[in-house]
Amino acid sequence: EIPNSSQIRCIASAEALLDIHRILCTTPEFRPYMWYTNGLGSFHAFHAAAVLAVACLLPIYRAQFSRFKGVLEDCLERFERMRGRSKICDKAGKVLRFLL
Repeated sequence: EIPNSSQIRCIASAEALLDIHRILCTTPEFRPYMWYTNGLGSFHAFHAAAVLAVACLLPIYRAQFSRFKGVLEDCLERFERMRGRSKICDKAGKVLRFLL
């Protein structure tokens, strides 16, 4: 089976969003915006992680499985580091751990 263009765009967007989340969480210049990263930013990251988790289940993305899994594990690590400051990260981390 060949992935359709909307699947490809959705997965590319999810990867980009998780990369932005990583940058916001790890770059000192963005520390003043942790109110966003701990809240809505992590909510969006969780949705992006769900997209990649579903892609991991699809045989057509077998070649990307390792990359997707690495991105998801990195996201889970961030959620777990942030869980004390964010109820969203606490809940999202639990679900993402289950999905992994």
